Amino acid sequence: MYRICICDDEAIFLDKIHRITQNFFDAKVDADILTFSNSSIFADNIPYAELYLLDVKMPEVSGMELARKIRSMDSKCSIIFISGLYEPVFASFQYSPFRYIRKEYLDEELPAALSAFWEMNQRVNRVISVTSNGIEVTVPLSSLRLCESNAHYVMFHSTQKEYKIRGKLSDYSAELLAHGFAQPNKSFLVNLSYISVFTSQHIIMDNGTLISISRTYKETFKNAFLKYQRNFDNDYTLYS
Repeated sequence: MYRICICDDEAIFLDKIHRITQNFFDAKVDADILTFSNSSIFADNIPYAELYLLDVKMPEVSGMELARKIRSMDSKCSIIFISGLYEPVFASFQYSPFRYIRKEYLDEELPAALSAFWEMNQRVNRVISVTSNGIEVTVPLSSLRLCESNAHYVMFHSTQKEYKIRGKLSDYSAELLAHGFAQPNKSFLVNLSYISVFTSQHIIMDNGTLISISRTYKETFKNAFLKYQRNFDNDYTLYS
């Protein structure tokens, strides 16, 4: 079950945000959705939640101040700011928001943000089962940095360990490409969330591994990477 907290001092928007959120999660999973119209009361006793939807401008305690309090108690939860104001967008970055949604486009932007949040959490919790040295192991996709073809084997490089799997890269491509991975060349599948630098010629992973982007895979890889960046917040450097 997910817990979601919504805080907005305007009743009409509070109800609308709640309705859109409820409709989205009703089709997915049980969700405990808490609503707050008074940000001061909310600030005094912020409940734990996976997702917070916060109005930016409120008379008691602003959404930015709420985000500061939330981040002090939980650095990994997702925060979505919702506002009719454009000016605070850059100031909001210090709280690592998942999205900044404009109230006038709530009907379009909130479902898209909730969908991205759902997909991100599904990917984080997903695993792949492989057999290494005769032992079946389960590798969380969130910790799998890349897969590398090596003769008759595939090397699974996770953040904790490396696994040598007999087989071909293509044996795993369909599953991984559907869940946050992309193929820069014939020998690698990489987890897009671990890319630190992206250029037209190569990528650099967070651990410093440099991988070339071949001409055959260039356009497909670029499209996958840019789509990922639109859906998920991630620190990276993009060069042309």
